[in-house]
This record gives sequence, C-alpha cells and structure tokens, in this order.
Amino acid sequence: MIKVKIATRYIKALLYIVPVCKEQNWLTMDSKQIIVLFVITLVAAVSTEVTFDTLEIEKILRNDELAKFMSACLLDQKPCGYFQGLRDSIAPLIKTNCRQCSPTKKKKYDHMAKVLSEKRPGIFNALLLKYSDKKTEY
Repeated sequence: MIKVKIATRYIKALLYIVPVCKEQNWLTMDSKQIIVLFVITLVAAVSTEVTFDTLEIEKILRNDELAKFMSACLLDQKPCGYFQGLRDSIAPLIKTNCRQCSPTKKKKYDHMAKVLSEKRPGIFNALLLKYSDKKTEY
C-alpha cells in the first residue's frame, strides 16, 4: 500500500515538474527521454496494484477515504485505479464463497468477510448483493 502511495505521488510530481522545467529551460532531456521516464514510472505504479492476495483489509478499513474508494471501485461506481486487480478477482470468490480456494486463500477470504461484515456492514452487504448468487443480507 505504501508503494502505491509513493508511486502515485511520484507520478503526480513528475506530471507537474516536467512541464515547468521545460518551460523554464531547466530540463535538458528531450521529449523521448521524458516519455521513457514517464512510462517506467507508470509501469512501476501499475505493478503495485492491490489484488486479493495482497489485500490488507484492516489497513484499508482504518482509512475512511480509502475504504470509500475501494467500495466505489468494487461496486462499479468509480474507476478503480490500484484496486482494479482486486475488483477483477473478488467477484468469483464472493459468488462461490471461495469454495474452490486453497485452504490459505479460504482462510484469508473468511477473515476478510468477517472483518468487513463487522466494521463496514453496508459495504459488505452491497458486495453480497452485487456479486453473490444469494441475494440476502448476513
């Protein structure tokens, strides 16, 4: 999670600094070098996206803004950004209640469901309604 924040801040800083430096003639790099630097930064940011396997639900739920961002992503209300990997993997897990998961992944899924249902029942029930075959609240 910290890597994602650092990469995002780095990209924002790069997007701000490069035009200013070019305008002031402080930058001696040509456009190709700037584009290569930007692409490398973007690849680093994308490679740190959150997936179910890297999910740390307690850390996310402690931060209201991050929890809202995650739930908006998972409920298709806003673009996902670094939660895209989580959205791509969470639907089949909820739909099957992680029945075909490995014991380790099932334990993590059960823990996530418990924490989410206790700390953010609104998000938990909305996810169940969206992705589960069972349309009942727990």
